[in-house]
Amino acid sequence: METSNIFRLAAVLYADNNYNVKRESIIKKIIDTVFLNNCNNKCTIYEISDFCAKEYGINIAESEIADIIFSKYEKHYNISRDNTGQIRINLTIERFNNVLDKDKNNNISNFIEKFIKDANIEDTEFGRKTILKFIYELFTSNLNSFKFILNGNKDISDFSIDYKEYDLEEKKIINQFLNYKDAKKNKAIFDIANYALEYCLVTGNNNALYIEGLKNKKLYLDTNIIYRALGINGAERKERTRSFLKKCYEVGQELRISKYTDIEFQESIDFYIKQISKYSINGKVHPSVYEHYAGGYDIYLYYYEWKSRQINNNLELFRAHIKSQYEQFKKEFNVFIDYKSQLDENNPKMREIINQYSESMEKYKLKSVNNIYDAKNIALIREKRIKKSKNFYKFLDTPYYFISTDQKLRDWNYENLSEEVPIIILPSQWFNILLRYVSRTNDDFRSFVSFLNMKQNYPTIDSDKLHIILSGIGEITEIIEQQEYFAKVLIEDKINDIILEENDDIVYEKTKEYVKSTLDKELERVVKELENTKQELSSACEQIKKLDDITNENNKYNNKIIELTKENQKIINTIINKEVEEDIRIWKIKAITLIPVQIIIILIGIFEFFFSDWKFNFIYKFFSWIDTQKDWIKNIVYGINYAFLIGLSWLIICTIYKRLISRKHVESYKNELIKEYTEKWAKIRKIDINF
Repeated sequence: METSNIFRLAAVLYADNNYNVKRESIIKKIIDTVFLNNCNNKCTIYEISDFCAKEYGINIAESEIADIIFSKYEKHYNISRDNTGQIRINLTIERFNNVLDKDKNNNISNFIEKFIKDANIEDTEFGRKTILKFIYELFTSNLNSFKFILNGNKDISDFSIDYKEYDLEEKKIINQFLNYKDAKKNKAIFDIANYALEYCLVTGNNNALYIEGLKNKKLYLDTNIIYRALGINGAERKERTRSFLKKCYEVGQELRISKYTDIEFQESIDFYIKQISKYSINGKVHPSVYEHYAGGYDIYLYYYEWKSRQINNNLELFRAHIKSQYEQFKKEFNVFIDYKSQLDENNPKMREIINQYSESMEKYKLKSVNNIYDAKNIALIREKRIKKSKNFYKFLDTPYYFISTDQKLRDWNYENLSEEVPIIILPSQWFNILLRYVSRTNDDFRSFVSFLNMKQNYPTIDSDKLHIILSGIGEITEIIEQQEYFAKVLIEDKINDIILEENDDIVYEKTKEYVKSTLDKELERVVKELENTKQELSSACEQIKKLDDITNENNKYNNKIIELTKENQKIINTIINKEVEEDIRIWKIKAITLIPVQIIIILIGIFEFFFSDWKFNFIYKFFSWIDTQKDWIKNIVYGINYAFLIGLSWLIICTIYKRLISRKHVESYKNELIKEYTEKWAKIRKIDINF
């Protein structure tokens, strides 16, 4: 199947948010998408059936297609005959546009383009291809798993996405896309995953998969599910795991923990607390240092963060904290500890089965004590299936399942017990089945998508050894910068090959010894540098004292210069004031001398018009003579007379007013003089200094 066909089918099939529909509705929508692919060109019933078989891998009988088109949904189609008499069909314009809108609004390709734009992915083609490849592999891996689970198809493989095929940059882009906040994008991803389930239901023999058939399931939880639900593997995994378990609980599925899982969980907590108490009781390890080298959030990081929040960080309190979380979890989800169901381990045949399972698991996983518990859980569930019903080859007839995130264990199950309905089911696959049949919210889609996040960082060192090394460092120093430095040289640079030691106690002691000796050498170096610094400081102090003495002398000299400068300025100011006062006095005297002139002008005016009988009034006699002359002579003489008397009189009066009466004009003139003399003396001082 082509990627574009898968995306288009998923977009159209679930556009109405209706997942639990009849087969005929599914087939109807599949037929509609055929016309999306051929641009709504008319075609025959045979051509529709052939297209579905070749492009979708779905065999739909021509009679079933004809029944849907002609009997039940005729109004959605244009039906006509061609020249040869063959019936040809296409969608009505209204129906075609409706289906086209569903594809445009829900197709994952559109959300990929929107993400690439919003996230500013520089290499858009690389980003697009990476996400499309991941989404397609999500579909094919789900398809293969559901074929195996529901239809019993044994001739398939590739049940999981091969994360090793993706480099760090590709994983980063994929996780960015998965975590991109868009509720419609989350639904589109779920729709594609759900289409894998739909495909199995349409093509297989499990058409009767229904909600009532899911309610009778008894789900046994693996230890890794408990760790995640308690938050020991981080807050994000806790949230998604609890969302999944909540859905199971709401549907009415019974959540159980077997005797063997409970023992495994308790023993694992005891083991880790023993490790912590042995190597980390006194020192403090900063969580960020551990997180940098760890492959993910684990119990050590959980402990470091818990410890950083506690005043009393006694390990028994930590044990009590986990136990309290465990009890609260069981109560919240009504989890049943099944101690009654247990294997007869005294039976040689059962012991042989357990050992056989455990040993064969080593080909898929590292040799571990956990393999024994996994083997016992699988043997227990198989025994319960056999007792309940001989027909545990069909999904709905099989009540018991083991929910685990261990994909290696799932692969072992698929290959070694391939004739049965799988015992191991991944949470994401079970969640996928549940969300098809129960009410769904945006949070449910988001939780489902969060299961798909790729692991970006892989541990550079085993978590137990990492804890031991960091505990050894923390025993000597709690300074975070120093812990970061020593972690780098011991883990990344493999200094002194301490990290290669197999004995934990030797690793711990060598780590402490290396850190202590390095810090002691550093302290010795710092002490020497401090002694040298003291000597240099003493010499510098003497130099500073000499400089202080010189500075003090300079200050005295400068102060003397300042005093002389001030005295000099006072003298200059006195001289300026005297010169200004003298200039103003002369300026006013000149105005006083104009007073007699003004009096004479006034007398001339008086004698010109009065005292005509006085024999010495020559002025009157002169103007009387002028009156006897021609008119033009009279006009000239009188004009000169009046202009002279009035103009001169006005100038004299203004001068007297400004210099003797108006304070404003006197002050203005005084300021001009002060400015003039100040500039003059400034030039004189400058000349003296240059000289």
